[in-house]
Amino acid sequence: MFRYLYGQDLGARQWSWGGTNYDKVLVENPVPANLETWSTGQSGLDFKESAAFTNTEKAKVIDAEKFVLVWPHELSRPVVGVEVSAMCSLRADGSHKTYLDEVVARLKRVDKDGNAALVTTLNYDFDTSPEYTADGWSDMVGVKMNENLDYWELPRDETLVLEVDVYAHTVADATNQKVRLHHARGSSELVVVLVEEQRRR
Repeated sequence: MFRYLYGQDLGARQWSWGGTNYDKVLVENPVPANLETWSTGQSGLDFKESAAFTNTEKAKVIDAEKFVLVWPHELSRPVVGVEVSAMCSLRADGSHKTYLDEVVARLKRVDKDGNAALVTTLNYDFDTSPEYTADGWSDMVGVKMNENLDYWELPRDETLVLEVDVYAHTVADATNQKVRLHHARGSSELVVVLVEEQRRR
């Protein structure tokens, strides 16, 4: 059995767990794209944008973007595998290239006191980094990472938190290089798939 969890942004509304307030969640049904966000602006809700960077070697440009699983009690079956799909895009300055190097996803268990334990780390390290030069945003670049897990169950007093890192670089004299991690409301741009053990009848 496959359980699909969609990464979405709640805007100004937050979900609290373990003493931390999260504005991004993992839910089994995507948040409607036209959902009222309880905030004065809509910008930035559908992606995480890095700061402009100038590093000419691979470096982390988006650090531990977090998504918390709501209603974790619904995970009633043991998990034997996980897959994470993510979409990124690149921005350049029209003259100098931006390169997307790696996407890393960490899945953690977090209890009600905020104590975290690592379940697994997945990464997608490009053999040939996608690149972009135009002054604007590229088309989305998709990655998919998966791993089998030992027989594992989520205790009823814990939830899951997904953390995503993005690594990128540029060339000397670049001026406006950025990347985005996409999670548009109503979309499947960021998805965690949990492979649950099939119960025997």
